Amino acid sequence: MNTDVEVTSRTECSERRLAANRANAQLSTGPRTVEGKAISSLNAVKTGLCGHAVLLADEEQAADYREHVERVYAWWKPANVEEHALVQSLADTQWRLESIPGLESALYAQARLRGEPLLQHPDPVAQRLLLQAQAEVAEAKALKNLRLHERRLRRQYEKDKAELNDMVHQRWEREERQQEAEAQRQQQEAEEQRRQQQAQKRAERKKAKEAATNPPQPESIGEPELIPNGFEFATALETGEPALTLPNQEQL
Repeated sequence: MNTDVEVTSRTECSERRLAANRANAQLSTGPRTVEGKAISSLNAVKTGLCGHAVLLADEEQAADYREHVERVYAWWKPANVEEHALVQSLADTQWRLESIPGLESALYAQARLRGEPLLQHPDPVAQRLLLQAQAEVAEAKALKNLRLHERRLRRQYEKDKAELNDMVHQRWEREERQQEAEAQRQQQEAEEQRRQQQAQKRAERKKAKEAATNPPQPESIGEPELIPNGFEFATALETGEPALTLPNQEQL
C-alpha cells in the first residue's frame, strides 16, 4: 500500500514539474527582432574562430582583411559561383588560422600580468619560467579550446582546398575538351573549304583544256546558200557581174 502511494506522489510531482517547465518555456522564446537575433548569435563568441561572421576589431583590421581576401582570390581565380564560395571559405579559414598565434600570445600575456605580482624571483630566467608555468595552468582551458579550434580549422581548410582543387581540375578538363572540339571543328571547316577550292580549280582546268582541244569554228562569209533541190543561187555582188535589168513594159 505504501509503495502505491509513493509511486502516485512521484507521478504527480513529475507531471507538475513538466507543466511548470512548459509554462516557463513559453515565457522564454528568445529574441524576436532582427537586431536581437543578430546580437544573440554572437553570445557564445569569444575568440572569433567560430561562426560564419569574421570579427574585425577596427577599420585598419578590416582593410587588412580585404587585402587578404583579394590576395586569395587573385591566387585561385574562381570562375563560377561554387568556386567563389569555396575561395571565400578558404580566405576566412586562413584568416582565423593566422589569428591564432596572436590570441595565444594574448592569453599568455594576460596570465603573466595577473601572476607577476604573486610570483617574484630574483633570477630573471626563473621568473620567466614561473610565469610561463603559471600561465599554462591559469589559461589551460582557454589554450586547450584554442588548439581544438586550430585543428578543426585546419581540417576545414584542407577539405575546402581539396574540393576546390577537384572543381578547378574538372573545369580545366571541360575547357580543354571544348577547345579540342572547337579546333577539330575549325580544322574540318578548313579541310572542306580546301576540297571545294580544289574541285573548283579542277573544273576550271578541265574547261580550259576542252576549250584548247576543240577551238570554236570561224563563221564562213559569202558562201552560197545551198538549196535542198541542188541548185545554187548567188547574187550579182557575189559574182561580180552586172545585174540584169528587165525592160520597162511601157517601152515595149
